[in-house]
Amino acid sequence: MLYKSKISRSFFWVLKIFGALPFKPKVQPDCKESSQDECEIKLQQSRGWQAWSAVWTLMMVTVMAVDAYYAATDPRGKLVGCMTMVIAHMNCDITTSVTVILLQTIFWRQSDQLAQIWNHVNLLGKRVAWNNGVTLVMVTIIICSSVANVIIYIICLKDYTPSLSLVAVCTKVMIIAFWFAILGIIHHHGMHITGSYLTNILQPITDTFNQEMENRKLKINGITSKDAEKNLCTVSSERSSDIPNMSSMASQNIPRKLPSLLPISPKDGWLAMDPEHLKDGVLDAYSLLDDIKTYCERPLAVAMYCLIIWLLTSAFYLTLWPVMGFQQRILGSCHMIIAVVSLLYLLNSTHGLRKQLTNMKWMFTYLANHNSQHYKKQQLQEVRQLLKECPEFDVMGVFAMTRARLLDIFSFVATYIVILLQFRQSEFSSN
Repeated sequence: MLYKSKISRSFFWVLKIFGALPFKPKVQPDCKESSQDECEIKLQQSRGWQAWSAVWTLMMVTVMAVDAYYAATDPRGKLVGCMTMVIAHMNCDITTSVTVILLQTIFWRQSDQLAQIWNHVNLLGKRVAWNNGVTLVMVTIIICSSVANVIIYIICLKDYTPSLSLVAVCTKVMIIAFWFAILGIIHHHGMHITGSYLTNILQPITDTFNQEMENRKLKINGITSKDAEKNLCTVSSERSSDIPNMSSMASQNIPRKLPSLLPISPKDGWLAMDPEHLKDGVLDAYSLLDDIKTYCERPLAVAMYCLIIWLLTSAFYLTLWPVMGFQQRILGSCHMIIAVVSLLYLLNSTHGLRKQLTNMKWMFTYLANHNSQHYKKQQLQEVRQLLKECPEFDVMGVFAMTRARLLDIFSFVATYIVILLQFRQSEFSSN
């Protein structure tokens, strides 16, 4: 179950504290007498956490409004001494404040959708697998970079800006980093859970396909089924009689036959499955994927715009590396790290699921056209056609979340860096 994982429970509490999931877990009444592993846990609304969510959202909106005011009236980029940098930093500050307001409001308004997704994943139980390694690395990098940013802001701005402005900017830096991480985790693991569920549903198909591939390799190598079976029996008898002499055989380098894989008939695999069960499972996975896509669309659009501005501003900062101080170099580098890591994590989240769908379509194509019974061919073709109807991995129909967007984003940033450099050069020439 999703809630029984320690990491998932920790993430659940983080979502509650940040106002994105004002719900509490509740064990269903019909499983109180059953074992703990069989109990079904669902999220239900909590008035206390709903009140906290509303208060937290109002606090964040107020703090970000204060930060945007100070960013516009007392730009923090003026310490660099370049007017082009002052304007770029002010734009980045205001964009980040607005992004925090929008993300906080969107996540607060969409809390019911997240609870529905959470309950849906809970129903899948052990049919989904988790992979937290990349996520932990991403979260560690973002949090450490954000803490470094806060420290640098305190060191650089404590003598030049009011305390209220300093508190607002430090809060903004930490909150936006948390939202980038939370959005990435929801989107990335949503794709991963969907792919894991599809893999579990179609596991008999995968096993049959792998057996067919081994069968094909044997035929290519000129090994028949009888030869492979005879070779396997011969090696088995040799192993049983030669166990006491294994060390002497190793010292004498005596070659031994290795067992060849048998071409296994798929009679107990997909032929015994109900195609309608496959279709229902695929449709259930697509329903989960569509819910995740609907939930993440607006936050992704807002976050991607903010990340591009961060990437542009930090890249422009780095062009001023020779004239910047040590703290400013760290600040620009940390901004760059957060932007790049978040973009890589978000845009790479759909790659695994896309690859799985491509492999699954090929498996169905192969089995439907290779040694299959006629009535199964048509059913396999129907499931394969269903796999083609996967919901699009786009954001509000504007752009697709794929690795190819990285090239577009870096090209965009490079173009505007050239423009900003021209403005800076003309500014220096006029002075």
